[in-house]
Amino acid sequence: MAFALLAIDFVMRLMLIEKKVAAQWDVREESGDDENEEEEQVGNAGEEEDANEEEPLLRKKEEDNYKVPDGQSKVVKGYPILYCLKDPRLLTALLLAFNQAALLAAFDATIPTEAQQLFGFDSLKSGLLFIALVLPYLLLGPVAGWMVDRYGPKPAAVLGFGYLVPVLILLRLAKPGGTSQVVIFCVLLSLNGIGLAVIGSPSIVEASYVVQ
Repeated sequence: MAFALLAIDFVMRLMLIEKKVAAQWDVREESGDDENEEEEQVGNAGEEEDANEEEPLLRKKEEDNYKVPDGQSKVVKGYPILYCLKDPRLLTALLLAFNQAALLAAFDATIPTEAQQLFGFDSLKSGLLFIALVLPYLLLGPVAGWMVDRYGPKPAAVLGFGYLVPVLILLRLAKPGGTSQVVIFCVLLSLNGIGLAVIGSPSIVEASYVVQ
């Protein structure tokens, strides 16, 4: 099942078309040469009205926004990511992504061992505990993404990481026991899943802002 989901994700990534690439292949319906000429005349007239003495004669193309400025070394021109790393916002975004990956790796490594020590769970039961962690992540991920688009990545990052501080500490409440302790452990994992959902988007969005 996991490999099937990975295969679907891989195929969908191959089918994904970037916005700037799609714009190059945008096909519009042609209603005739006369109408096209009239639209070009109206567009040229609008551009002449908007132009002033301070605007350059040769306007900057959209693709020029993605080029490394002149005066950089060959290493920087060969690896444009080095030029982007000069911006502290990108370094902050990478730090956020590292912290998120570290939290996910910590849960992946400790949940099975803790479940075995606390409740005597085997591999199957330990794997089922991940549902409590992943389900809030899947359900609230789109909501967190909408919040990042609406209010920006900074409020979401502050809210998400600030929320995770007490929730991670509450994991100490889980103790050896029966069903009641298993329920407590699952609830705590769900609360942590909410925080992971919130911190999933800010790093990617902030890095894309810097690159663009």
